Amino acid sequence: MNHTDLIDRYLRNELTENEKNQFEGLLSASDKSLDGKNLNDEMELQKEIIMAIQARGLKECLQKKETEMRVKRSQRQRIIKISSWSFASSLVAAVLVLAFITVPMAKSMQAESADYAASISSLSRGAQESANHIQALLSTTYTLVSQNQFQQADEQALQLLHLLQTSPIDLTSEEVQDIFEQAQWLHAVCVMNTGKVFKAKKLLQQIANSNSHYATRAQDILDKL
Repeated sequence: MNHTDLIDRYLRNELTENEKNQFEGLLSASDKSLDGKNLNDEMELQKEIIMAIQARGLKECLQKKETEMRVKRSQRQRIIKISSWSFASSLVAAVLVLAFITVPMAKSMQAESADYAASISSLSRGAQESANHIQALLSTTYTLVSQNQFQQADEQALQLLHLLQTSPIDLTSEEVQDIFEQAQWLHAVCVMNTGKVFKAKKLLQQIANSNSHYATRAQDILDKL
């Protein structure tokens, strides 16, 4: 048997018991040789070669695993970027839809304000002071919306809602409800136009689920989102 094959089989534990005993007998006599070469030196060299091959194989395996991990990491990052882009695109689309919906709506705000002013002109003298304050807030809110000053208009609408909920007002429950519905609707319109889409949808859903005069309008907008 070629001594290289013999050493290889020994290191792999593939020799028979008899072959193994014979080979170890040769190893114990360090001055013995096969084909004129020292067997111990040959085996040490063979060990080094095997270890080098194993080390190289392990290195290549690790490099392969690292490459696979980099590819997977890159794919995950790409998916995250795509998802973020899709989310941002959806948000922009929703804002654009709201803009197309609310532009013509804003143009009708001053007319609605005038209609409301006419509806409260017949209030009793005792209720007139409260009515004037409420009318001023409501009229200002409508005007600001019609001028696309939605942040300021929202502040007025919230102030009006707070006033209706916390202060005694000399108005009938029907009148208070009507004013509240208008203020609630104006608040939703302002939130829509300041780009707060998710909050706007929540407010619109509350209106759509109520008996508000604006329930149908709110549902129409929700259906377009």
